[in-house]
Amino acid sequence: MRSIRFILPALLLTAFPLATQAATIIQPSGVAISPSLGTHAGSGNNVINFSGLSSTYTSGVTDFATYIASNPTHDSGDIVNNGWQADTFSASTGNFLFDFGADFTIKSFALWNLGGGVISNIVGFNLYSDTDTDPLGRVLLGNYMAATNTGPVNAVLAEVFPFTQTSTRYVWMEITSTNGIADRPGFGEAAFEAIPEPGSIALAATGLAALGGLRRRRRQPSR
Repeated sequence: MRSIRFILPALLLTAFPLATQAATIIQPSGVAISPSLGTHAGSGNNVINFSGLSSTYTSGVTDFATYIASNPTHDSGDIVNNGWQADTFSASTGNFLFDFGADFTIKSFALWNLGGGVISNIVGFNLYSDTDTDPLGRVLLGNYMAATNTGPVNAVLAEVFPFTQTSTRYVWMEITSTNGIADRPGFGEAAFEAIPEPGSIALAATGLAALGGLRRRRRQPSR
């Protein structure tokens, strides 16, 4: 009986922190596209709704690293249903805004571009965190260059772009350049890597500790 009382706290101190540190993959709940870009084909919602992905995930639950390592591909050949592309040939730059609906602590961005190098992929882009939908006051997360071809048009692989972890509700993707073909930037799917919030970890830890205490009391002999 005594050994059980010592084993349970040890498990809470070792196994529990390891389990809660795994980062999950999360999906934005909404998007907004700057007027300078507009939409030529597809829709902004297409890039956050799993359309075209070879396998899906559960937002906030599925392990990010495990999912990306499984090499899920995206079919950007059907851009009308599976992706988004800007409106005019002259609109090669502009802002694409992701909204999580609440604050999340994030640390990387996964991008499934348009494949095959035969339509206009996003190449240069900047990421910013923000507390609102006004670009004034946003904070730079990083400057990035995406590949112009990450697979055939119907099997595009994700690229992952890391940054210093930050808590935010909004992320701006400022598109700065394309591969030049048709000069219409576009992409197929996007997701983010998030770490558990301290509050949720503490709540789970409290629940496990309480469960351990209840089990110990039930096993104590009555007097």
